[in-house]
Amino acid sequence: MSSSTARSSSISQRGPKASPRSSAARLVWPLAIVVGIAAVVAGGIGTILWIQDRPLRQAEELLESGLQARTQALIDGTTASDDEIKRSYHIVTEYLERFPNSSQGLALQARILVHMERPEEAPRLFSEAQAATPAELQDQARAHMMLGNFDSALPIIQQVLAMEPQNEDAIYELTLPHPTRPLPGSLEREQFTQLPDNAREAICCRRRCTANSATRSPRWRS
Repeated sequence: MSSSTARSSSISQRGPKASPRSSAARLVWPLAIVVGIAAVVAGGIGTILWIQDRPLRQAEELLESGLQARTQALIDGTTASDDEIKRSYHIVTEYLERFPNSSQGLALQARILVHMERPEEAPRLFSEAQAATPAELQDQARAHMMLGNFDSALPIIQQVLAMEPQNEDAIYELTLPHPTRPLPGSLEREQFTQLPDNAREAICCRRRCTANSATRSPRWRS
């Protein structure tokens, strides 16, 4: 057998050489399958967590609704029902019995306790939850102020303003006189004057409402 005939026979046995494009395709398909499976698993986990945290969303909605009703009642000079806030507390408490390490649940329970005028446990809960959102930090500061820890509260309020410079509630807290700081500083007065007219009016209204309700709103327990 000639050498040319031997080479032809060897080539025919090996078959045609695969193109680079076909080789790449064989690699892409397994990778696409893996990515698809990962996406399905991630989506499933996200759905499970969304369902799991549904009681917290319900409790937060009840809390916000109750706070809005309370503010409106103060403006109207009436007494608001705190049923929604109480319901939010019971929902979060039941949730934490199942998921005691939920940072979101701990922070929300601490917030509710503050608005139920039961701040004693709130600083510890905020610390465990590592409060981070403006709403959480703001209520953490309120808890300290309710307990007379004004020096602990003021840096937290400044942290809120660093995140949200136009946060009306934080500016309102800073413009209040405290035993350790009888008068607001120049920075707080400047922040107040830079607010829109309607925001300044809302803060002044909130001050009047707070002063009027201080003697007539009893502390209550759930």
